[in-house]
Amino acid sequence: MKDEAKAQEPKGRVQASIPEGWPPVIGMTLEECAAALRIDPKTAQNLIRTKGLPARLCGKGWRISPKALDEWLASGKGEGRRQPEADAEGEDA
Repeated sequence: MKDEAKAQEPKGRVQASIPEGWPPVIGMTLEECAAALRIDPKTAQNLIRTKGLPARLCGKGWRISPKALDEWLASGKGEGRRQPEADAEGEDA
C-alpha cells in the first residue's frame, strides 16, 4: 500500500512527513511555493496580497494549490515589472 501511494504522488512535489494512514497533503506551503517559483517567501506572500496569487490561509500558514498556481502563471495576472519602452521622441536613431 505504501508503494502505491508513492506511485500516485505527482512528480516534483515536496514530500512531507505524513503519519501512516493519513490522507495525502493537498497544496503547497508558502515556502514550497516560493521554492517552486525560485523567489523569497516574503515575495510570494506579497504576490498573494497584491497580484492575486491564489492561496488560502489555513490556521497560521498559507496553502497554495499547484494547479491554481499553474493557472495563475498562465493567465499573466501576476506579471512582474516590464522593461520601460524606449521613448521615440527622446532617442536619436
